[in-house]
Amino acid sequence: MTRSRLALAILLLGGGPTLAQSTGVDRDQLTALQRVAAAREICSFPMDAAERGRLDEATALLRTKTAMTESEATAAYETVRKRIETDRRPETCAQDGAFFQVYRTTLNALAPAATSGSGPALKAPAPRS
Repeated sequence: MTRSRLALAILLLGGGPTLAQSTGVDRDQLTALQRVAAAREICSFPMDAAERGRLDEATALLRTKTAMTESEATAAYETVRKRIETDRRPETCAQDGAFFQVYRTTLNALAPAATSGSGPALKAPAPRS
């Protein structure tokens, strides 16, 4: 996902960086993935087993790259989750709404190659025709 698209995804999924004093791309991407996981939980958005596996592996890769401990990751996830719950409106969980579209775009951008442990956790989406 390009930096500008990721920034848009982060904005639409709940605002700017939520991890302590971080503006790094890896932490921004980690926050975006945490929002996807929280959105699935809160809104019961669909996710198949392969997508879940890629999400978990990309999240683990980014946690390693950012040297985030388990407790820091848990606290960051809870912050993301609380923000979504606090900002939740009736249309938030609609599968035809903007929140779901960003969820799906972010999930679709997970590169299967990212699970190998090298390369970016998110890939740029294919150009629209």
